[in-house]
Amino acid sequence: MSKILCPYCRQEVEDTETKCPYCTTSLVKKDYAKFLVTLSMIFYLLWVLGNTLCFKILGSFPEILRMRDEDGWLVFSISEYIELCIQPVLAAIIPCIITIIKKVRKREAITFICIYVFTALLFTLGFLHLQKNLGV
Repeated sequence: MSKILCPYCRQEVEDTETKCPYCTTSLVKKDYAKFLVTLSMIFYLLWVLGNTLCFKILGSFPEILRMRDEDGWLVFSISEYIELCIQPVLAAIIPCIITIIKKVRKREAITFICIYVFTALLFTLGFLHLQKNLGV
């Protein structure tokens, strides 16, 4: 068996110890990366659900896309859609970025970021297509 240094009291302890016999702190490293990636997926699923409901509402009430304010600007333009519906994907990307910075589960986090960005692009193109079909 080998010895390691306790990161808290700097005493030598056996590497099989889960608790330092000197300062009684836990020596087990917690894997927050799995939690962060799971949190990211939950944010992502909620975001996809929200965008899907937005498209359902816009499909049922197309006059929302045609509404204009007193200056003639569209009330729900592409910039409004990006602000309200696309920017929240950042809540899903941030936990992935944290795992990349901590250098754990990097491949998984990068894969999820690519999926999130691709999905955001698809939703944006879908919104533009919906606007085009309605003649906005």
